[in-house]
Amino acid sequence: MNRLSVIGVAALALLAGAWVAGTGASADDAPPPPPPAATLATATQQGAVLTPIAPCRIVDTRIGGGTPFGSQVSRTYYASGTTGFAPQGGKSGGCGIPVGTTAIAAVITAVDPAGTGWLRAWPTGQSEPGASLVQYSGTSNGSGVTLAVNPAAGKNLAIKNYAGTTDVTVDVTGYYAPQIYGTFTTAGNLFNGNGTLSPYSHGSTGYYVVQANRSLNGCTPIVSSYYYAYNVSAYVDDKYIYIQMTNYNGNQVDYYFQVQVTC
Repeated sequence: MNRLSVIGVAALALLAGAWVAGTGASADDAPPPPPPAATLATATQQGAVLTPIAPCRIVDTRIGGGTPFGSQVSRTYYASGTTGFAPQGGKSGGCGIPVGTTAIAAVITAVDPAGTGWLRAWPTGQSEPGASLVQYSGTSNGSGVTLAVNPAAGKNLAIKNYAGTTDVTVDVTGYYAPQIYGTFTTAGNLFNGNGTLSPYSHGSTGYYVVQANRSLNGCTPIVSSYYYAYNVSAYVDDKYIYIQMTNYNGNQVDYYFQVQVTC
């Protein structure tokens, strides 16, 4: 190889080195353009998801200062959250049913009734339905039902008794709550969602922390980048989701991402 060829090869090597240093070693490091807004707006959202729980009592009119239902008597009760359960005969601190729940799977029972009658239940603040959930005739009788509750109310379940006099218990076996999901921008800001997730921090490149509206312990986060070449890992701790995003080279990068949580 002559001297000019050696100089030419060296020059090319220097240019290549400068390109590598200037761009982060490969085209994989170059940030892609933002995805179309229409793509971001179509984040997958399921309806309310059933989460089974061990049977847990939220209402018992025989204890906690309660009294039997008389005819035409209606009362409202807490079905979600952590407060107000002991006074209504339920488990102190609640049954782990999150605020925002839209329905509960439960067994509602007329206990030791006097005479014949029936019970109705519906979301607090809404119209009373015409159908009864439990009918009784002198002996205890229960029914497994799905009870809609008002996610925006404190005492979110209404119960009314007709005809006879009876105590009432409500034992929950599961709850329906909106799927936890959201789409976030490169800067870690919320792009769209249903109020279950919010941004918490974006301390450095490739690292995000997202906050949920309830504890996620025991749940699984599913986080994906809107750019196919970026890898995302995540884990939960209480109500926080810790997210790391990297490119093919293992370098931390920022980009739009979607979060879904299954519990």
